[in-house]
This record gives sequence, C-alpha cells and structure tokens, in this order.
Amino acid sequence: MGTKDKTMEGLLAEIEILKEKAIRSEKLNESIVQTATDAIITIDRNGFILSWNPAAKRIFGYNSNEILGKSINEFFISSNQIKKEDLNRFLKTGLKRKVGQTFEFLVQRKGGEEFTTELSISKWKSGGSLYFTGVFRDITERKRKDFLLKKLDLALKNSKDIILMTDPEGVITYVNQQFTKTYGYESYEVVGKHTPRILKSTDNKERFELLWETLLSKKSFRMSHYQNKKRDGGLIDLESTIDPILNDEGGIIGFLGIQHDITKRIKYITELEEAIERAKESDRIKSEFLATMSHELRTPLNSIIGLSRLIDRDTSMDEVIEYNQIINNSGEHLLKLIEDIFDISLIESGKAKVFEKTIDLPIFLNEIHELMKIHQEKTEKKHVAFNLKIPLNCKKIAISTDKLKLKHILVNLLKNAFKFTEIGEVNYGFKICNTQAVTNIKFFVSDTGIGIDKDHQDLIFKGFSQVNGAYNRDYEGIGVGLTLAKKLVHLFDGDIWVDSKLGIGSTFFFTFPINIIESDIVIDSCDIGDRKNKY
Repeated sequence: MGTKDKTMEGLLAEIEILKEKAIRSEKLNESIVQTATDAIITIDRNGFILSWNPAAKRIFGYNSNEILGKSINEFFISSNQIKKEDLNRFLKTGLKRKVGQTFEFLVQRKGGEEFTTELSISKWKSGGSLYFTGVFRDITERKRKDFLLKKLDLALKNSKDIILMTDPEGVITYVNQQFTKTYGYESYEVVGKHTPRILKSTDNKERFELLWETLLSKKSFRMSHYQNKKRDGGLIDLESTIDPILNDEGGIIGFLGIQHDITKRIKYITELEEAIERAKESDRIKSEFLATMSHELRTPLNSIIGLSRLIDRDTSMDEVIEYNQIINNSGEHLLKLIEDIFDISLIESGKAKVFEKTIDLPIFLNEIHELMKIHQEKTEKKHVAFNLKIPLNCKKIAISTDKLKLKHILVNLLKNAFKFTEIGEVNYGFKICNTQAVTNIKFFVSDTGIGIDKDHQDLIFKGFSQVNGAYNRDYEGIGVGLTLAKKLVHLFDGDIWVDSKLGIGSTFFFTFPINIIESDIVIDSCDIGDRKNKY
C-alpha cells in the first residue's frame, strides 16, 4: 500500500474517532439533559420550542408532543412577567441581555398556576442560526422557606421575650433585640462567648448540672424562677425554657433558650405579699386597739359611774370633794382620748388645715412648761427633772405658725416622755437652722426612760400601737399620741424622727419650715436631713 493510501486510512480513522467522541458527547449531553432535575428548554430566535426535557414536563405539566414547535408565549410564560405584545421585543433585545445571568422569572404550569423560577440563559449558534437554552429551577419551596425565615426573623427581632441560641457546647450563636435591650450587651459582644461567662447565673451547681443532664437527653428544660446578671451588674428575675435543636438524624446541633423577664411580676408579687402582711398587721393593730380601747374606756367610766353612785346624803363633804376630783380626772382622760382619735380622723380625711398667726416662742414654751408641771403632779412624776432648753442669748423670737397644733405636738411628745420615764429627766427645746436657703425650726424632746429597741422604732409612729403588747400592762394608753404628732408635723410640711437606745432613753426630733417675724437669735447653718430614720 502506498504512502498516500496510508495517510487516507489514518485520516479516516481519526474521523471515526472524532465521530465516536461526538456521539459519546452527544449521548452524555443528552443524558445530562434527560436526567437533570431542572427544566432545560431550547428555543430559536423567534421563541419556538425546540427541546423539552423530562424535568420540564414534571415542572410545567406539558408533554413534549404538546409543546414542541409551539411558541413559549402560548404556554408557560406568565403574562405578569412578559405581556404577549412585548414578547417579540423581549426575544430580540431583552433575552440577549440576560445571557450569562441568573435571575428570577415568573412562569405558569399547565392549568394556569403561577410560580417563580430561577432562570439561567445561554445562547449558541448552529448552521448560521441563533438558539437560546434556558435552565429553569423551581424555587417555590425555597421562596416559601425564605418567606417563613423572614417572618421568623421578624418575630424573633420583635419578640418581647429574650431569645438566644447556642452551639452544642453552649457558645452563643444568636441573640435577639430583646436580649440586648434586657442584658445591656450588643450582639457582637456576646456571639461566640460561652453562656455562663455572659449570663453569670446565680443558680446553684446542682440545678446547672440537672439542666445539662436534661438537655443532653434531648428533652426540654424549664426553669420557673431564677436570676441572671446584666452587664451593669443588676439582677433580673427570669423564667425560661431551653430546648435542644436536633438535625434530621436526631443529633444535637445546638440549643434554643427563650427567657421571659418576670422582674416586674416578682416586684408586684412582693408588693402584694407586703400589702397582705400590712393588712394583717393593720388588722392585728386594730384588734389590739379595740381591746386596749375597751380597757381605756372602761377604767375612767367605771370610776365615774362607781363614784357617782357612792355619793348620797350620807357622804361627807371631804369624800364628795375627793370623789369629784377623781370623776373630773376620769372625764378629762376620756375627753383627751376622744379628741386625739377625732383629730387623727380629721387629718386623714384631709379636712385639717394649718392656721398661722404670730406667737412669741419663749413665752409659748414657758406656757407649755407650766402646763406639763401640772401633768407631772397629776401623774406623780414630780421627782423627774423637767427642763426647757432655749438657745443661749435668745430673749426674743416671734414666728408665724399654728399655735394650737404646735402645742398639741409638743404636749403629746412630752406626755409620752414622762409616761416612760421613772427616773432621770425630761428636756425639750429648739434650734433655728438655715438649710438650702430655707429657715427651719428644729424641736427636740429627750428623756432618760426605757428607750426603744432599734428594730421596733418604726412601730411607734403607727396608729394604735405601742412597741409591744406587753407594755400595755405597764403603761396606760392606746398608742395614738405619737401617730397624731407625726400627722400634725406632716401638716406643717415637716419631718419627725427618733434617736433611741434601749434602757438609756429617747430623743424625738421634729422640724418644719417657718417664717421668722422678729428675732435676736443667731441662726446656724445645719443639716436636718442626715438622720437614718424619717417618718
């Protein structure tokens, strides 16, 4: 065989090889097209369908014999995407601009149901003709999931509950806006951090171990009440549910925590419990008051009625005078008791008013001094020293105030001092102070009596109460004197408080703003607000 024949033979062999490769390539391409999960559709430059793979049939619902050779405008292109009159313009200009891109395209199935696809277009030529091949991917489910995710994300962002997610090791992967609002951390400050380092739960170790044991067993864990620390160190009361997040195989891929801030609820519950306790205490005090009141009323009434019955024609004049004095004292005691209760009711109803007039303070205090000396004699307390302490060099000071109410306050405090003082002394006086550009008068009444335990000092200003019920057996009274004094001081826009030590004695202070009409006293600058207890 000649050289020329050998060359031709080799060329034919190469052609056969190329043809075989082309056939294999064509079969491969055909196989890809036929087995692809996306619809692969080829059209010519006029929009007539040339190829239609099985996925296109599944997605759009048309058999190839229904669609091949037909215009795409008659079948699956939605009129909402491209109107029929615009199709030719789209095929000639718009389609070419979309080549090489991936974009969303609205189409419709057989029957008219519209849905969105993701479309990629390529163009190619064969035999001088231009063709377009489009790959359509049904993204209906993806769009649905995206929509749900957006709704979920919006719900998480706007949720009033604190929501956080962690990986299986407890490292934070997500927090919502309520988390940052409640705890004071920005999301970038906590994502990637281990939860105990951020939340700083004050719960005990046993509860923490139970939490992890429950979660690792793929069960939810609920905590009804516990506390976490915020960024500023403040504590918040929480209730929460923690759930494991599982993958399709049932493995734990993270945890979801939903916390509800119950700080306000706990505060309301605490306030409610305190209100209930106050109501119980009030009921107890009122019951005690009624019992004491009954005793306080019976004692003078028995004296009045009993002694009245004893007086007849055979009673001597000396006995009549003695009985009359006892009856008179009992009547005054009853009158004072009723007046105090009436005054408290009047103040609490808001009907009591302050009527100011000018008084000479030293003269006023000396009048009270003489009045209390009579009280000393009646109560057999003349052995207790009684002193009025007026600032040095003070000869004249006139103030504008309600004389009767001020007298009532001082007399109640002085009577209280004498009642609980068996030995020693009772002193009272005043001081004028300038505080924050306001002139105040500060009175005091001190004694060397039994004193008041620190834990019970707040009780003495409560209505119808003494420090404890046992005192009622040793000291007469229904416990309204100090309550009335406090309410009267408040009418003057003032404050009242006590400094007392058990077994040593007590000093009561009260202060209120005044208008000085005339004075030769040196006014000091002093702080009247540094006391620990203010009532």
